[in-house]
Amino acid sequence: AWKLENLELPDDPYLAVAIHEYEPYKFTGQNFQWDKYAGQTFTLAEAGGWGAVDYDFSMIEDFMDKTGIPVILNEFGSNITTPSQADVVAYLSGITQRCQDLGIGWAWWHYHRTSYSESGDMALYRKNSEYGSMTWDQVAVDALMLKK
Repeated sequence: AWKLENLELPDDPYLAVAIHEYEPYKFTGQNFQWDKYAGQTFTLAEAGGWGAVDYDFSMIEDFMDKTGIPVILNEFGSNITTPSQADVVAYLSGITQRCQDLGIGWAWWHYHRTSYSESGDMALYRKNSEYGSMTWDQVAVDALMLKK
């Protein structure tokens, strides 16, 4: 979102801007094998809390106010298998609430690990074990639902 202020766009009445949000990455990306923090876990507070997210959403709001161009958060997510489940719920609810408050649509990034030796998972619908049946992560799904 921080690059929105420098974005050069064509004059097109049908334009929308799609963005990603993974702040604070130390929290959302924790425990993925490719990440520099692999093998470590962080609470949302330890990863920096809501500061970067709030900054990004203020940039989104400023951009929409100045340009009238709609924004969609077409990718966000967090490792939902982290030990800090209360923080995952707070993060998911917090992001979708911020989107709702600004009137922007959102889409969850459904990353599912390719093997059970790989760490990290953003899948809302996944196997509970290597040979298990598919199930919804209902806690995560409920956290994503819009609030009135």
